[in-house]
Amino acid sequence: MTFDPAADGCESLEEVSRQLITGLPTDLRDSADSSWTFALVKCLDEMGQSRGLHVCGHRCSGQAEWMLDVVWMRLPGQHIVLAAESEWRGAQAIREDFAKLMVAKAARKLMVFNTSDHKGWQSIITALQDDMTNFPDHLSGEQYLLLEVTTPGAYRYNFQVPSDGRLGGVMFQSLGRHRLALAN
Repeated sequence: MTFDPAADGCESLEEVSRQLITGLPTDLRDSADSSWTFALVKCLDEMGQSRGLHVCGHRCSGQAEWMLDVVWMRLPGQHIVLAAESEWRGAQAIREDFAKLMVAKAARKLMVFNTSDHKGWQSIITALQDDMTNFPDHLSGEQYLLLEVTTPGAYRYNFQVPSDGRLGGVMFQSLGRHRLALAN
């Protein structure tokens, strides 16, 4: 099976992540984990609804959480357009939530996490790359995007799965830093 993300009429993960970055509230700098998750889910809910998609997630207008923090679906048929997870509590928790994305059958997979002032990001990315390298059931065409939200800004990293099955190695590519207008 090969995923063709263009076939479902939704734009790229890069475009979705740019819109997400600009859609996050500006008053979350020192907020609790639950405030960040709520803001992220609300933003993704609105983005999915505006695309005419059925959105599942905790406190979403469509349906309750469905295995992942947010799922965009095209109905009928429950075709998953986007699977999204977020985690704000450290590398191990990020890896646990990322594992859910690897098993989800979706063309686009988004992992949102935070670091303190962009510290420790390399070890997180390396761990996720290792997890993906060891995962045996990839599908050609899956797109992964990691969105690191941190005080200096948002950093994005992407990877597209080149072939089915276990991969010889995974290297996320940096898409650079984007400023967040977070309140001081």
